[in-house]
Amino acid sequence: MKTVLWSLFLLASPILQVSGDVFLRWCVTNRAEETKCQAFEVAVAMLKVDGTYTGNVVPSCVKGVDSYECMRLIQSGDADVMALDTGQGYFAGHQHNMMPFLAETYRSQSLHYYSVAVIRSNDLSLTINNLRGKKVCFPGIGMGAGWVYPMGLMLEANMIPIQECNAVVKSVTNFFGDMCLPGALSSFYNPFGNNPTSICKLCTGVLEERCSTSDPYAGYDGAFNCLKSGQGDVAFLRHDTVEMMLANSTEQLQDYSLLCQDGSRRSLGQYDQCNFGKIISNMVMTSSLKQDAEVTAYKTFLLQAASWFGPNGQYSSRFRMFSSLDWDYFGRRDLMFSDVTEGLIDVGVNNTYYKWVDPEFYRKVSSLNYCPLNWARWCVISKDEKSKCQTMLMAFEAKDLRPRLDCILGSSTDNCMSMIANGDADLMNLDPGDVYTAGRKYGLKPIASEDYGNMNSSFYVVAVARKRDHYMTLFNLKKKRACLPGIGRGDGWIVPVNIFIETEQFLPQHCTIFENLGQLFVRSCIPGAVDKLYNPTQKPISLVEGCASGGAKKGRRNSDDYYYGATGAFRCLVEKGGDIAFVRHLTVRDNTDSRNRAIWARNRRADDYELMCKDGSRTQIDNWRNCHLGKVPANAVVTAQYKSEEEKHIYWQLMNYGQQFFSSDM
Repeated sequence: MKTVLWSLFLLASPILQVSGDVFLRWCVTNRAEETKCQAFEVAVAMLKVDGTYTGNVVPSCVKGVDSYECMRLIQSGDADVMALDTGQGYFAGHQHNMMPFLAETYRSQSLHYYSVAVIRSNDLSLTINNLRGKKVCFPGIGMGAGWVYPMGLMLEANMIPIQECNAVVKSVTNFFGDMCLPGALSSFYNPFGNNPTSICKLCTGVLEERCSTSDPYAGYDGAFNCLKSGQGDVAFLRHDTVEMMLANSTEQLQDYSLLCQDGSRRSLGQYDQCNFGKIISNMVMTSSLKQDAEVTAYKTFLLQAASWFGPNGQYSSRFRMFSSLDWDYFGRRDLMFSDVTEGLIDVGVNNTYYKWVDPEFYRKVSSLNYCPLNWARWCVISKDEKSKCQTMLMAFEAKDLRPRLDCILGSSTDNCMSMIANGDADLMNLDPGDVYTAGRKYGLKPIASEDYGNMNSSFYVVAVARKRDHYMTLFNLKKKRACLPGIGRGDGWIVPVNIFIETEQFLPQHCTIFENLGQLFVRSCIPGAVDKLYNPTQKPISLVEGCASGGAKKGRRNSDDYYYGATGAFRCLVEKGGDIAFVRHLTVRDNTDSRNRAIWARNRRADDYELMCKDGSRTQIDNWRNCHLGKVPANAVVTAQYKSEEEKHIYWQLMNYGQQFFSSDM
């Protein structure tokens, strides 16, 4: 009957809204929480009607599938507020740009609670030292007392061996037996979709609720029920969860015990001597993009609501803000707020997630991300490449990917190869021609290759000319101008030079190839062609006269020269620095028809260019399967040969996680 009356009242409540109202949309994650939220709406509306409440904040409820969807809704502006466990609050701030503005207070105005491991007292054999293979009830992945502190400590103490960097769930599931770990299937914690099925074995939800933060066994109340039902052997909870759940129950506190770090067991009342750590209280959070006036309005309203509907509030008989007992909430607890909450306080200047939590919390989070390797040092060869590397570094750090990335600037490709071989750097990405050199000269080994959509780690080298230069073929290049990606490269040197020889554009036995090319082309841009490392005579100078950069940057074998690389060679053709460009089969498409926003590529059409074939014909640029100069292995990331298989696997996993989060086709 109450629910029907609330629903009727809510239908009428919009007439109470006036211009200037501030709407507070509370995000809930299950039907039980939605019911309580709607009761809160009604209670506030009734105070508005009788004149007790004269403010302009109007509460309403928005339902998300789980906590993570609520975070996304708040970030996108489709919801405003939610209360979060400390661990989840850290995630919300770190990943969804949310900020705390109020915090829960507990008994005796405490702002802390403890993380504990709870077992049934009659399970006499169980200690912290023999949990391998045991069935576990977690309140949810990322939660402070139920995940961050206990798992952080067990990983830190090497009780749980690290299976794989950036995959703490796999390490935990490999250690324990069946479990219910709500939220572990979310995309952030399961980027490859391959977390073991054992993480959800004990969960009881159906359809989209199963193993989510809306599962019946989610939350501290759900994890306790999982233990109480006999499904799990141990539950990781707050110290006050069991007492809360046993209120009005026939079970006694002595039916449950705590597991201590020293291997002993203690009673529930000794939580201050037997715990995994002391955690700052839960937070009420909103988007950090909210205006100060709006956040202040939320804060004032909720503090007033706590005084009305709190444990000793004047209107607590109408609605109990911090209790789930007096209402038919489907047996769930901790709805909207923790049921042990006694009030709310302003967080004041600690209004960011990183200010609210303490250094110990960060240490535990760091333990969750522990990786045997601390750093992956990526060697780059130009300032532009270093700038991109640093952007990648910051992106990886935002996702807490380990090992940490560092960017090392080398003076040249060869210098980077030498640094890796000598242990001063770890990784670099190389063209196939350079991969060959790196292996032959420095013993470097490829550990990952680029994929261009064909899943065979290769690309085709093509010759491109302007369509209007219809007289040109591969057989009449004498006195033309050429754009090549760079000396020593597979696409920019090895294949093109072989074509010149095959088509008898020159005969190399009488002089050096550099002289041959200088005689064949009136002018060229071949970055690196006058570098002493590749061409000791540094002649003829015409090999770099067509390059775009000025001064010392002109003709350098890196991005300091605008015409370096396959894209640079095509730019050389576009800007009329040459008559023919030797590039990769996708280069033209990637830089025409508005796919590249750079000024030089604007208003460029793919059909203004054609491919030149080895039989002397020409064709449109998408016919590269039938008109190419050769097939070349893809670029590859290399490392030193002395690296162990474990180290190579860690580097690969770092790149693999990086591409899952940040690749352009995701």
